[in-house]
Amino acid sequence: MTVTLHTDHRPVLSAVEALAQGRPVLITGPDAGTVVLAAATASTTAVVWAVRHTCGLLRAAVEPVRADALRLPLMGGTDRERRGNLQTVAVDGAGTGTGISAAARATTLRMLADPGTAPEDLVVPGHVLVELVGTEPCPSTAGAVAQAAVRLCDRAGLAPVAALAEVVDDAGEPMGPAGLRALADRHSVPLISVSDLRTEGFCS
Repeated sequence: MTVTLHTDHRPVLSAVEALAQGRPVLITGPDAGTVVLAAATASTTAVVWAVRHTCGLLRAAVEPVRADALRLPLMGGTDRERRGNLQTVAVDGAGTGTGISAAARATTLRMLADPGTAPEDLVVPGHVLVELVGTEPCPSTAGAVAQAAVRLCDRAGLAPVAALAEVVDDAGEPMGPAGLRALADRHSVPLISVSDLRTEGFCS
């Protein structure tokens, strides 16, 4: 897929093109990095890569209208100062077995992005967390990253649903800037900062 953007900002262009092609993107914040996948093109291979380099907890960022269409109830106790966005119950795609495998989670992500998916096609509780992304400014970096990820997917011509997970190092700690740069270079993954995304209007 060829994507045309009204910007000459190379990191943004690279990120959008990667998502359109079903490849991962890394977004860096002040203290941590996040793997982003387009849910619509999530493959088993991409989910395996994401899980291998992160805490393994995948969440899907969706717009409220999508969560409403799928009748996903809100989960109580969301810490908006930390996470930045409200969360719904976690889900699995119906027929994905236990729902925990990479193949199952890739299927669930694609189902969340597929406009043909009905509420009865999902089961709860599941293994993919769901968080709501709105248009208002986010009180946390994590919320801003989720907002930007959804908008990047939309700009790539895909459903505005993104999969995210926090990158960790070999000790299980959030990976720092040097490690994120090395990871991006080693796997030819686009690396873009939250500040770049804010400048380009992808998050508040």
